[in-house]
Amino acid sequence: MKVTIVKSFIRFASACVVALVLSVAHAGAQTSTKGARAQKEEAARPAPWAGCFYEAVGGRPKGIEEFENFFVRSFPGQPVSGGLITKTSNLVHTFSKVEVTGDRLTFTTLARRGVTYSFEGQLLKKSESDEGGDALRDRARAAVAEGTLRKHRRGKQIAEARVRLGCGEAGEGVD
Repeated sequence: MKVTIVKSFIRFASACVVALVLSVAHAGAQTSTKGARAQKEEAARPAPWAGCFYEAVGGRPKGIEEFENFFVRSFPGQPVSGGLITKTSNLVHTFSKVEVTGDRLTFTTLARRGVTYSFEGQLLKKSESDEGGDALRDRARAAVAEGTLRKHRRGKQIAEARVRLGCGEAGEGVD
């Protein structure tokens, strides 16, 4: 009789352990599914920098006067890409590295004729920007972002400028 009670207790305890393990595994699977779903939704949203040609507000940056604008492309399920356009040659310096983290953007371009550009900056909050109300027609002249633009020749930095950027359209110009 004692042996039967002990065996029954062991079976009961084993069943409880199995049930506990299964419930923990199920909860973990739900959590990872929610995490994967959130990651999928995040990937489906365009990067906050997408949709504009970012041009310097208030004139060309000193030492980088050839800077025309840069743009960021973001499509669901695709890596973020973009390029920087120069006024003097209309060359597109394609991004070799780009990182969008929230409202922050960092990029480096591929070398063209030995020259690369890099940028580190952030979008401005509505209260920090020069944009007022519904000034859509003037948004290229209103700063919506700011950061540091650098020019490099053969790997050596030759110019650096702090820039405030407006959101314009190709060829619009904000001088």
